[in-house]
This record gives sequence, structure tokens and C-alpha cells, in this order.
Amino acid sequence: PLWEAAEESERRPEKVYRVERAPPLVREVFEAKGYREYDEEEDGDDWHMFWKCGRFKPSEYAAANRAQRVNHYPKTTGITKKDTLLRNLRRMRGIHGQVFAFFPESYVLPTEYMTLVRACEALPADEQPVWIVKPTDSSQGRKIFLISDIAEISYGHFSASMSAEALLD
Repeated sequence: PLWEAAEESERRPEKVYRVERAPPLVREVFEAKGYREYDEEEDGDDWHMFWKCGRFKPSEYAAANRAQRVNHYPKTTGITKKDTLLRNLRRMRGIHGQVFAFFPESYVLPTEYMTLVRACEALPADEQPVWIVKPTDSSQGRKIFLISDIAEISYGHFSASMSAEALLD
């Protein structure tokens, strides 16, 4: 019944989120999900989710209790950064074979740029794939684009236009 649902929501503790250097969308999502923003004076060490752009200090991990969640975990770059994930998947495919052949052909640029060029040149002109180009480190969805012709990018494109200054534009 409706009154039982109301009673249950009254007993449920308020959810509190903490943010540090997060985009406005993060706050909007937390609030849409019923969280309230953390207030240091009012909440002290009582929060449920801590969203931070950047790494947490070891002391921040140590201070969190088992019920508190954070959005970054130590030593996870092997699966959270696209270039290290690719290297690990390739290594696992080399060890375990076809069971690790589930991911698409991928290249880390600019390091593997010439390998990508040779792979594209080996394909017939009418079979050129569409490639997803993603910049390195903390792009968080920005500056990702699609290309269907390798001529749309160049080696210099990645060393110059994907620099930190360009990402801030």
C-alpha cells in the first residue's frame, strides 16, 4: 500500500554525495537519484559517494568506511585507460589465444600510427572501416571523432592537437 512506501522512505537514511572538481552533470545525476550534496560542517565524515576528478590520496581511501563508495580505485589503470586496456587484452590474447579475440582491431596513436596506415593500405578501397579516434588521458568523452579515411588524421595531429592545451579549448 501507498502508506507503507511512504513509511519506508521516511526510515531510509538520506544519501549524501561528495564531489571535488566534478562537472555539473555529476551533481545533476546525483540529485536526480535522490542524493543530497555533502556539507562538511553538517555531515562530518558521513557521506555515501565521493566523486572526484583525479586520483584519491591513500589517506582518503584509508578514511573511508566499508559503506562509502568512491569513483576511482587504486591500481586500476590496466583496465580503465584505453591504451593500457588494449595492451593487456593483446597480452592475454597472446597467452590464451582466440578466447581473447573479442575486441576490435585497435591501435595506440601516435605510437602505432604507421601500423594503422599499413593496415588501411592493405584493405580494398571499398572496404575501408570507420575508425573511432579517442585522445589520451582524461578526455572524458571530449574530442572523440570518427574517420573513414586515414588521410583525415596525421602523425602530427596527435602530437600537436591532442596536447593538454588543445583539450582545454
